Amino acid sequence: MPEHRKVLVVDDDELVRAVINKVAERHNLQPVWAKNGNEAIGLLAQNNHFSAIFLDLLMPNCPGWDVIAFIKDNEQTKNLPIVIVSGAPISENEKERLLTKATAFVDKETFSLAAFEKLLETVLT
Repeated sequence: MPEHRKVLVVDDDELVRAVINKVAERHNLQPVWAKNGNEAIGLLAQNNHFSAIFLDLLMPNCPGWDVIAFIKDNEQTKNLPIVIVSGAPISENEKERLLTKATAFVDKETFSLAAFEKLLETVLT
């Protein structure tokens, strides 16, 4: 049986976590959950070896932007693929800036399961 690769899923929305969980199971991934940025930073600081992070931007206590800054400032995580999964209203300029630090951006408003599955395969290969 192939080894499960861990992915960090950071979102305060239960529905999003459930959808990502279903997709992760089909791709032999082990999701590790964080409900906010503080939890995510704690898990990342513990030197967990994640294959990717799926990150919401708008969360209580510690927004996704702070998590991105932590990832990029840390030698062990700076190359971790980051997939932004957000419903935040973001301008095209903001999105372009985010994509200089993140691997991909998924808009929760136009989310497509098929497109997400394809993105997952691209990010993890």
